[in-house]
Amino acid sequence: MTYNKWGASACQTAIGMGRGTHCAHQLCVLNRAFFSNREILPINPYGDWNKSLFADENIVNEVNIYLMSLGKEISAKKLMDFFHQADIKEKYGIDGNISHKTACHYLHTLGYCYQSTPKGQYVDGHERDDVVMYRKKVFLPKWKVFLQRIKDLKEHLPSGEGKRVVAWFHGESVFYANDCQKKVWYYKDAGAKPYAKGEGASLMIADFVSADFGWLASPDEKQSACRIFKPGKNQDRYFSNKNIIEQANDAIDILKEHYPEFDHVLIYDNATTHLKRAEDALSA
Repeated sequence: MTYNKWGASACQTAIGMGRGTHCAHQLCVLNRAFFSNREILPINPYGDWNKSLFADENIVNEVNIYLMSLGKEISAKKLMDFFHQADIKEKYGIDGNISHKTACHYLHTLGYCYQSTPKGQYVDGHERDDVVMYRKKVFLPKWKVFLQRIKDLKEHLPSGEGKRVVAWFHGESVFYANDCQKKVWYYKDAGAKPYAKGEGASLMIADFVSADFGWLASPDEKQSACRIFKPGKNQDRYFSNKNIIEQANDAIDILKEHYPEFDHVLIYDNATTHLKRAEDALSA
């Protein structure tokens, strides 16, 4: 009977504190312990459990120095390992180990965010006078004319307008050996830097694609204009104007043989690497 009364009272007390049945149970346990031995009073830990390790400025400074030494390799796991070291525990009087969730909380507290690499952008003359002139006076007017002939393949053009046009866009992608790590911990005030596409060995793929046919290839996919090579000074060099012309010729041969019922337009990025230079011109 006494247990039930105390249980109800403990529940009311717990509810008043904004807590649940676990708190009520603990109150019952504490009361029984006090009735058994009036000389031993439970120590109230109020305020102690919220004290962070980072209340110590020396710990904060040492952690910041450690994180700076990691560069792009910052992770919650490595911060856990840092606090689990015996010398660190002894130096700062740390008893237990921190959890992964606590390590993430500490990183957020220090101003780090888990996010994709901030990407800066190289500005390579997009608004240069000659580029703007070419875009407005040459490219856009031609594209406007082509748009009138780029229609759904099921439609028929009125007589006299020629063949339907299929636009093929040329693209180049570089894949690196160490491209797998997309997100890391970055300090909140860290500025974006020009983005290196990757690290390690690289592989470049250059191909044409259209909205109508997908990748440029023969219907049986045995012929393709795709180029795969290893860019670099000591590898397959770089995709130059010579490579551009050779690939374009292969693409034209495939299109003439397998898709003669259409007119085709090959569209390239306006990149300086695609332009022909004099044989004796200096290269940066």
